[in-house]
Amino acid sequence: EAVSAIGLVGYREARPDLEGLFKQDTSLKIFAVKIERDRELRRRSLESLALLADPASQPLFESVLNDQEDSTRELAAEGLARLKYSSPVLRERFETEKKANVKVALAFALVESGQINYFGDIANALGTGQNYQAEAYLYELGKYENRLNEMHPFLKSSNPKVRAGMIRVLGSIGDPSSKPLIQALTTDPNDDVVREALDALRRYNAR
Repeated sequence: EAVSAIGLVGYREARPDLEGLFKQDTSLKIFAVKIERDRELRRRSLESLALLADPASQPLFESVLNDQEDSTRELAAEGLARLKYSSPVLRERFETEKKANVKVALAFALVESGQINYFGDIANALGTGQNYQAEAYLYELGKYENRLNEMHPFLKSSNPKVRAGMIRVLGSIGDPSSKPLIQALTTDPNDDVVREALDALRRYNAR
């Protein structure tokens, strides 16, 4: 929990310690429980590093972008996204990646590098099993990167799960420009979309 908190509060001074925890060798551990615990600590350390967005971590993220563990590849892509990393490697990895969670994270990195044509890969993931992951990225892009103009068109997606998910994200962000677009979806033919629209509007009115 302490490791996770370091990333959340942005304490960059701890970066070398986090990298040390991530790089620790688990290959000689005997007990499976100990190995699993170490793996969780390594995952938390990399997650925290991805949140820190310290440019000094770029070599580490690059080195594990092809790791055999999909969770490691996912977090490496997140870390590079927050560094606005721009390299053809990202697009090459996106084209060959098989795991859905890693593919969405790579799309996030590509969008953050300025390749907006991958925005749809994040937004459309709202209609899949990666919806929570996609919502987190979209919130970050909308709230802190001013990507609302890219988000609004997906309120008209043919997939009701995408429409509902985008409403949730925009309602959480609470930008005034989104309110009339959400209001229009209170008459959507899908009940889940209407429910999300009404809930988002209640949050607007409570602010």
